Amino acid sequence: MARLPVWMQLGNIPLELFTQTGISYIARALRNPLYMDRFTTSQQRLAFAKVCVEVEATSELPACIEVELRDGSIVPVKVEVPWMPLKCKQCGIFGHGAKTCPKQQNIAKVWVPKRKEGDIPQNVNVNLKGEEEKQEQGPVKEDFGSAKRAITLSTTTLNAVKENLWSEQKAI
Repeated sequence: MARLPVWMQLGNIPLELFTQTGISYIARALRNPLYMDRFTTSQQRLAFAKVCVEVEATSELPACIEVELRDGSIVPVKVEVPWMPLKCKQCGIFGHGAKTCPKQQNIAKVWVPKRKEGDIPQNVNVNLKGEEEKQEQGPVKEDFGSAKRAITLSTTTLNAVKENLWSEQKAI
């Protein structure tokens, strides 16, 4: 989603602008105003006005809007956003951050088969080109009854070590 409605609180609004027309005038500085809450339209809460504004994911919201009054004085209106959804700076869409952007080029997805019980784990790294690089595993401790062994595995000797372990286990 490139645009999304977001509720905002506008504080320090001058009394002469605390009307539906005046608040709408101020909210237009933020983008496209959609709604006001019931307390704002009925002027029951004068501390702040709650306004729903359509916001674009690529735009930054100001913390303050300077409003010029009829007498020429300028009043700062405070803008607070209680909740803002995640937005991606890379693709300009709401719903995810830049770290989890599906359009990121440097993420490689690799299918790795599920380990079965009894398999000896190994480390597999994937570089940015998508090529697998297998690394040596540190000491793996297996307990075969009373005998404990620490074996350093490498990808070239993985199958030979597995067969030796199974034959030694049967012999014990």
